[in-house]
Amino acid sequence: MTGRVAGKIALVTGGGSGLGAADCAALAREGAIVIVTDVALDSARAVADRIGSGAVALALDVSSEEDWISVIAEVERPRSKGMATRYCARPRSASSAERPT
Repeated sequence: MTGRVAGKIALVTGGGSGLGAADCAALAREGAIVIVTDVALDSARAVADRIGSGAVALALDVSSEEDWISVIAEVERPRSKGMATRYCARPRSASSAERPT
């Protein structure tokens, strides 16, 4: 069966590598608009580039409330043609910048 999530937005945490990247690819094949999030934005960008199909890469440290607020705001922001923004790097807070990646 294909197209099970066609037109839906799928936000994947840890999407920059491993199982998260595989989940992103599978969701894209099923028609989802994939939001690839990872603490390592470069990794998320690489996965979004491989997926194509309007995939978006966002920086997200899942332990940071500030990051979640930024990501949800970006996902909810209206766009004239779907998720037109390919990448979004939000400013890192001092506490997140000090965390090892």
